[in-house]
Amino acid sequence: MPIGTWHPTQFQEFSRRLDSSTQVCQITTDAGPAYIKCLGNREGPHAIACDWIGTRLAELMGMPTFDYAILKLEPDDVPFTGGREQAGPAMVTRAEDGDTWSKSTHELAKLSNPDDLAKLVVLDTWLRNRDRHSPNGTRMNLDNVFLSWDRTPGNPTLIAMDFSHAISNGREIDVVLNHRDETRDGGIYGLFDAFAPFITAEATNVALDSIGMIGGSEISDLLWELPREWEVGEACRQALRTFLPVRRDYLRETLFDRLSVAAGSQTAVEDES
Repeated sequence: MPIGTWHPTQFQEFSRRLDSSTQVCQITTDAGPAYIKCLGNREGPHAIACDWIGTRLAELMGMPTFDYAILKLEPDDVPFTGGREQAGPAMVTRAEDGDTWSKSTHELAKLSNPDDLAKLVVLDTWLRNRDRHSPNGTRMNLDNVFLSWDRTPGNPTLIAMDFSHAISNGREIDVVLNHRDETRDGGIYGLFDAFAPFITAEATNVALDSIGMIGGSEISDLLWELPREWEVGEACRQALRTFLPVRRDYLRETLFDRLSVAAGSQTAVEDES
């Protein structure tokens, strides 16, 4: 079943391969320029599934995402110039004019949607997405903070994107995902120092309310959308059907206070610097 209003149906031309763990490629489709994550990538099919899950949840939270779709590649379409790409369903996102974030607080102050910074941190924490900003700060990936110039004239828009390392940290999704250590992980994910001044109490409450409105039926629906070729079997889907609501409810009870303390501490550091 098509999702959204952007529906590419054919691969037309390969442009270039990006330097990324999932070997993202820039291509042209019959619906225009796009970026694609294919079967055969180094991180495996579950990385594509995690990106789909994260993108769908971001959209359900009311955050801007790239237009996205599942595009079936034919054997004659791949591999691209000697790459590892394989035929089958791939995740494509429509290309937009924009830039990766420069790490500047002033750039964030110009956002058309600054409150979505809190939503992005809440979503990354829900999905334990280490690939934007890990809880201990050992991983900070500015390439995964994208500011689009296509949405609001004169102001960049934060786009929720790239969740391929969410949930399983680039590994296969574990069927014992619901262990207490995973559902009650107390780390805060995605919180750059420069985000902290925008993580207000009001924005945090809105973000937590937005995940609270995502029920079991919505979670089941987005899991049902995953193609069988992405190899998320019924045991994994059932683990996700349990993990996502349980962790959501844990965060709604505990994250407001923890995030307030963390954001306040980082704001103080930012002010001193």
